[in-house]
Amino acid sequence: MTDTDVPALLLHDDDRHGVARFAREVATEVATVLGRDASVSESVWAAGGETSDRVHAQFTDRLWARSPEDAAERFVALADERRVSVTLHDVPQPSDGHAFERRTAAYARVVGAAELVVVNSRHELALLEEVGLRPRSVAVIPLPVPVSIRSRVDDRALDPAVAVLGWIYPGKGHLEAIEAAATAGTGLAMRALGAPSPGHDADVEALVARGRELGVEVAVSGFLSDDELTAAAARVAVPVVAHQHFSASGSINSWVSAGRRPLVLRTRYTEEMDALRPGTLTLVDPDALAAAVARAHAEPGSTFLDAGTSTRPHPADTARAYLDAWREAER
Repeated sequence: MTDTDVPALLLHDDDRHGVARFAREVATEVATVLGRDASVSESVWAAGGETSDRVHAQFTDRLWARSPEDAAERFVALADERRVSVTLHDVPQPSDGHAFERRTAAYARVVGAAELVVVNSRHELALLEEVGLRPRSVAVIPLPVPVSIRSRVDDRALDPAVAVLGWIYPGKGHLEAIEAAATAGTGLAMRALGAPSPGHDADVEALVARGRELGVEVAVSGFLSDDELTAAAARVAVPVVAHQHFSASGSINSWVSAGRRPLVLRTRYTEEMDALRPGTLTLVDPDALAAAVARAHAEPGSTFLDAGTSTRPHPADTARAYLDAWREAER
């Protein structure tokens, strides 16, 4: 691959948003393969400090602006200046409620402006097709599992709790985890390994109150660094992913990176991930979550990855997949 095949990789000036962090991870891995840094920060770009005629961006409307319309406008303005490829995140779906139509219209503008669209799963590609969005060129590149070598925690040292990992907001699965812990009758607490999304502090109070009603202790860790998150994920008794409306999920991959095999609600997306990385997830029907929690608590070994289980694709694999996609787009 020649340097001319690689676009400038746009980075956002945000050190906490998952999509912004993913952009940095991709840029770091691409730099390792190329032997040079292809990234450019949005502040440098805005100041006119980047001359590349091509740019690759990571797009979710909430990262780019306060409204879907403004986010799309910013992206289209970028595409008016340069050839643009894009990775879509948080693809619109009916569970978005009143925002669905606005977000779909915004993503339609982004898809229309991009010469290459990358999605993180075939599920996301299907979501685009279901609302009539068909990119000119598309690649499916799954989110990577970070490589982490971690010894298994002794069963006796596990924190007796179910846990949900990542930002706290309605529909993420914290409420389902609390109710499953209560119904399981095992005395498990619920740990939220993460902080509330901006504007969602009241949701934390509601979760604590619901836990109190059901006799389940609820504790929220607040924001955790990558190392802190991995360590906490390795210690809880029952890892749970109870989000029912996935686009794609970094939370699942964070559990797997910590050596865990989480209980995951069965959806089109999670079935795809289960097929991609066999033996890394335990799929559960929504009405069977409490029973699955009870089983996992009784059999803690079932929540850890077996020795030798493959967790690929890893970040280096993802970087190579992006390089291949950019090369193909130039043909």
